[in-house]
Amino acid sequence: MLSRTPRANMINIAGEKGFAIEKIFSVICKRNQWTDYIESILHNWAIDGDGVTTTSELESGILDLDSVFPYRLCNVTLPNDDSGFVYMIMSTVHQDRTYIGQTGNLSIRLVQHNSGHGAEGTAPIEYLPYAPACYIMNMRHLTKQHRERLENAWKRKNRLSIENGRSRIEDRIDNAKDLIDEYNRDECLEENKLKLVVCIKRISLNQEDTVV
Repeated sequence: MLSRTPRANMINIAGEKGFAIEKIFSVICKRNQWTDYIESILHNWAIDGDGVTTTSELESGILDLDSVFPYRLCNVTLPNDDSGFVYMIMSTVHQDRTYIGQTGNLSIRLVQHNSGHGAEGTAPIEYLPYAPACYIMNMRHLTKQHRERLENAWKRKNRLSIENGRSRIEDRIDNAKDLIDEYNRDECLEENKLKLVVCIKRISLNQEDTVV
């Protein structure tokens, strides 16, 4: 809205004015994945520019890319068919915020989430856009109800993990792997075994660094 509207008097707000203005303001002021990177660049451009000598690492003249460079969304080609999926997506603004769901068509569903109309849990604009973290596939033989059972089991495992201090994205993906292993042990037909596709990885040796 803001990038396409040259004058404020061209903006029409539908609904309660105070709520809408508060939401617009929060979007304008929100911190995103580029904020720390840009601040680091600005600090380095202004090394001792104020005449005050400092030992701050931010004014070292060197950018620590491992810690401040924003993660990159790589091109991930999602399957565009109606074979059925259980998936986990992650906010590119707050990587700890994830959403698990099930769908017939994963490509269409991700577009719905990023339009703000996919689900109540992914609707808040301050967490958009979402990127795929991983998804379970090879579900043509399963009904929507079967997919929903897997979805709910994955959510339960994640809640338990978080309660036990295992809250990283990788921990949540491992929970999906455990579910798949449990399912595949009981599945006799090889062609019906579930498969997990992981769409992200870390790009630093530091366990807390960037996920791409």
